[in-house]
Order: sequence, then C-alpha cells, then structure tokens
Amino acid sequence: MKILVANPNTSTGVTDRLVASGKLVASAGTELIPMTAPRGVPYIATRAEAAIGSTVMLEMLAEKRGTFDAAVCAAFGDPGLGGARELFDFPIVGMAVMATLAGRAAAKYPLVRSVARVMRNVTMMVVGPVIGLISVVLFPFIGLATLFWLAGRAVMARNKD
Repeated sequence: MKILVANPNTSTGVTDRLVASGKLVASAGTELIPMTAPRGVPYIATRAEAAIGSTVMLEMLAEKRGTFDAAVCAAFGDPGLGGARELFDFPIVGMAVMATLAGRAAAKYPLVRSVARVMRNVTMMVVGPVIGLISVVLFPFIGLATLFWLAGRAVMARNKD
C-alpha cells in the first residue's frame, strides 16, 4: 500500500519527522510518500494561512493522483480535507480527525475521566479532541500509528466494493 503524506505547509522538516515516525508504525509493505507544499507558509496558524494551505493541498493531491492508494492531510486543522474528499475518489484522512478519535479512545482511561469530572462544565466532546491533539503532540508515535491505521482501513474498505 502506498500512502501519500501530504504536508500543506512548506516545512520539510515537519514532513520528514512525520514520515520517519510513520515508518516506525507502518505495516510491512506500506510505502510512505512524503510531499511538502512547494509554496505557501512554513506553519499554518491563521484562517488565511489555512485557506492557502487548502488550495495547495488540493493542488498537491491532484499532482500525485494515481501514484498512491490513500493520503494523509499532514497538518493541524486538516486544511483542504473536505474539498479533497469532495473532489477525489481515493481515501484521505486528516490529523485533526485522527486526534479526535484518539481523544475519544483516551476517554476510556481513569485519568482522563478524572480530568473530565474536574472540568464539569466542559463536555467530553470538547475534552476528548483536546486530549487527542495533546497526545499527538506529546506522543506522536501513538498518534501517527492511529493515523496510518485509519488510512489502511479506508483503503481496505474501499477495496471491498
């Protein structure tokens, strides 16, 4: 299986770290194809930068289309993910989606539940994704493992049809 790791910002170092971490958890026979935005911003932090990143993400996916089985939108906030799912017929997952799922999974643990009880006015729907995002930052190995697992599941589900 070939998975495109598409980073819609211009930080090649970030792309390299994501791919290196992904290789640690990827299944045998999985090829991770790195791609960093050729233009844009080094770090996406504002809505305007996310809009630029979205456009670049769609261009990157179109450029590499047909050379991979699934793609990962490798940037915080998943710029371009919705548009990509609308335009392309290959599976694509994003880091924010993965972080949300990781946060929901983390909610099973007592420490997370204790934090949620202390923060009575904050629902688990907010706490879960926040903890998921924190876990991706603090424990990228686990976060990337989940991300690549999701990409693999998407390819397998698509191949069943």
